[in-house]
Amino acid sequence: MNKLMREGYNEFLLTGYCGSFGDIRKGIVVKGSSFIQGDYDSRPLETYPKRLSKSLIPLFQRWQTFISQDRILTTNPYPHNAHGAHVTDMESYAFAAFCMKNKCKFEGIKVVSDIVGESSPKEFLKSCKKYAPKLGEIITEWLG
Repeated sequence: MNKLMREGYNEFLLTGYCGSFGDIRKGIVVKGSSFIQGDYDSRPLETYPKRLSKSLIPLFQRWQTFISQDRILTTNPYPHNAHGAHVTDMESYAFAAFCMKNKCKFEGIKVVSDIVGESSPKEFLKSCKKYAPKLGEIITEWLG
């Protein structure tokens, strides 16, 4: 992204797949409204959990808080949505933090591919193939 910024780009779009903690079904497209780094406590460098918030743009079926982990979750570490997160992935927080630090515009748009603790890796790959066209259609429409 640094190279793209040097070339004059200052707007970025992160797309892909995310897991749901169970309250959002597979195939729903979500837009990140806030992003939490949920792996480690890095005090005093930053507060924990670190939450980055964006204004909501109601173009998508759901806009949610994304919690980024450094591993694939097999159980919900937040059974009562302590952080208000409904979906999880591995990269959204880093993407959002980079963009906010560098004052770039950004969006994070993902399709729910699996339910944490209920889906196998094989099911995840099957869902990715199934829902990729839907995600592509929504992004194409959004970009105009």
